[in-house]
Amino acid sequence: MSESMDSTIRALYDAFNRRDWTVISEIVSPDVVIEETPGASPEARAYRGWDGTRAYLDGMFKFWAQVTSRCVGSSGPTSLGPPSRFPPR
Repeated sequence: MSESMDSTIRALYDAFNRRDWTVISEIVSPDVVIEETPGASPEARAYRGWDGTRAYLDGMFKFWAQVTSRCVGSSGPTSLGPPSRFPPR
């Protein structure tokens, strides 16, 4: 992975942890698709574009008392999500 891509991914994780919607919207592609794992929830679906990204993250932050992510290396698709060690609200 290029240094530029690595820097962008780390900036996205940092913005996610700060809940910085402005920076997230500047990094995320307008045609992004976030797909929830089928079967993980009866309402699992795909979220499309920036509005979908915001809806997904708002929903996640309402459900989880505390969510942070960290980038430990990247070589393919990146996942952001609530770590299992944080209990639901």
